[in-house]
Amino acid sequence: MYYSDRPYLARTDAEKAWRTSEYVRLRSALALPRAELSAITGLAISTLNQIPFRGKPPSLIVLERMREALERRQAA
Repeated sequence: MYYSDRPYLARTDAEKAWRTSEYVRLRSALALPRAELSAITGLAISTLNQIPFRGKPPSLIVLERMREALERRQAA
């Protein structure tokens, strides 16, 4: 797992900010419509919309799935 060095739970403000910024970076790099991103992450579209704006940091699993999708795209 790529993010194995990160804590499992985002308890500190620094970890929450890092996860949010990583999510935004990956989402921008993927540049997918919400429906496709929802299929990749396993999250509902409404949840995807809340992550950067409501202070809900994404889980490491979501970040890992997005990173894997980006790597697959770059490898193709």
